[in-house]
Order: sequence, then C-alpha cells, then structure tokens
Amino acid sequence: MTALIHQPGVVFVKVKLDSVDPFHPELHLTLDQEVILIGRDGDAQVRLEDRWISPRHCEISQERGALVVQDLKSRHGTLVNGAVVQRSPLLPGDDLTIGIRTFRVWYQRPAIQGIP
Repeated sequence: MTALIHQPGVVFVKVKLDSVDPFHPELHLTLDQEVILIGRDGDAQVRLEDRWISPRHCEISQERGALVVQDLKSRHGTLVNGAVVQRSPLLPGDDLTIGIRTFRVWYQRPAIQGIP
C-alpha cells in the first residue's frame, strides 16, 4: 500500500506499506491527505476488509518530517515492532500490525530546514 501524506508548507512524504504476510496481497494506494484513516469504515482512506480490524482502527499522520501512528481505541490494537501502542512514531523499516495484518513501513524523510 502506498500513500502520500501532505501538510501545508511541508513536502509530500511518499509512504509505502509492504505486506510481510504471504497470505495477504500487497496493496497500493496513493493519497493526498494530512491524516490517513485506516479501518473497515467506508470513510477510511485505507479500507481493509478484515474482521480483526475495527471500522476506525488507526490513523497515520506526519509530524516534523516523520510519521506517527495513533490507535483509535481499536478492539484488537495497533502494534509497532510487536509492541502495542496508543501513539508511536513510525520509522522506515518498522513493522506496523493492524488487526492480524503486518506491514513494513517505507518512506524517505524529507529534508526540513532546522531539523536534522
């Protein structure tokens, strides 16, 4: 799954989530949103049909050139590198588990003036 995250005055960050589970196909999706909602809900920008995923499971946003995932009180939780999180940075190479699906996170952090 691929997404573009945008904030006013900030360069787009192209985000790619690769499925690490051979039984779940890799999804590709391009978005132009400040916040990406992931879930089963019809309003979710990334809609995953999986009974282990809540209608509004989690959201991914950009803060200071890095990605942040926030669990939205999902029933089965959101994990980063195997740890249950309520809110956590997402770094390139991290594993993000949503329901029973695990994705490897890939993106290139943009150069932002004043931030190393």
